Amino acid sequence: MQKELSDLYWEIKWHVKQHSRVYRAYKNSKYGIRNLIKWFPIIWRDRDWDEFYLLKLLSFKLASMSKHHSKYGVSENSKEIAKQLKELSELANRIAEQDYTDEAFGSKKYLIDKHKLEFTKLDNGNYAVEFTGLTDEERKEMLNLHRLEDILLERDIEKLFTVMKNDIRMWWD
Repeated sequence: MQKELSDLYWEIKWHVKQHSRVYRAYKNSKYGIRNLIKWFPIIWRDRDWDEFYLLKLLSFKLASMSKHHSKYGVSENSKEIAKQLKELSELANRIAEQDYTDEAFGSKKYLIDKHKLEFTKLDNGNYAVEFTGLTDEERKEMLNLHRLEDILLERDIEKLFTVMKNDIRMWWD
């Protein structure tokens, strides 16, 4: 009787182990293929030469994690985590796109349209570049607004990576 129970135990354990291997292989294949399809457009456009693509990858991943927390989150604060991840995704995308003109220039966006770049061909075949359309005062103002764009960009980079550094380990149970 003892021998039969022991044999039965090992037989059941072997079946469970085999079943879980098959099940894990199925789940890994299913999610792996799903991820290949989901990530294909992002990876296809990825390039190694500047931060734009890295930030696009990060934005996509944060958005995906946000959706996961919204749909499947099991912790008490899953909704807050999803919201935070969505905000970080949008922030990473904004940094990638360097979308700071509206915030920096505000009512002075007319300076951008007024600012012209003219090329004049010289006798030796080279070109001279001249910036026209702005007064000296407007040119100084525009330079200060471009500096403000850089300050805003740095602010957002600092915020994105500070929040990630502080909270990344709290996004999961």
